[in-house]
Amino acid sequence: MLVSVVMIGYVLIGKSDIDADDYYLIPSILAALWSFSVFWSLHTFPSIPAKPDKSLGFFKRVFTRLKRFAYYIITIITIGLSLTIVVFTICALVITFLSLSNSYR
Repeated sequence: MLVSVVMIGYVLIGKSDIDADDYYLIPSILAALWSFSVFWSLHTFPSIPAKPDKSLGFFKRVFTRLKRFAYYIITIITIGLSLTIVVFTICALVITFLSLSNSYR
């Protein structure tokens, strides 16, 4: 992830000739998006609480169910963001391949 962020900074802010290094921008943005998505998913979902037993008190069970409900909402948001990233990846790769095929003509 750090490499893709450095590449984005190099192309946008650095002393590179923007026309010469422009083809690095879309793949580095895609790599940063996918890296962040995987990193966030791996660090968010390992701590999902188990289903509460009947031996626990009423408030402990309610609190555990509320935490699990919050994780369900986060899961739906994660699926939506992943689908958005997939659509963005497809569009960006089509644009990249079209620009590369036009540059060879």
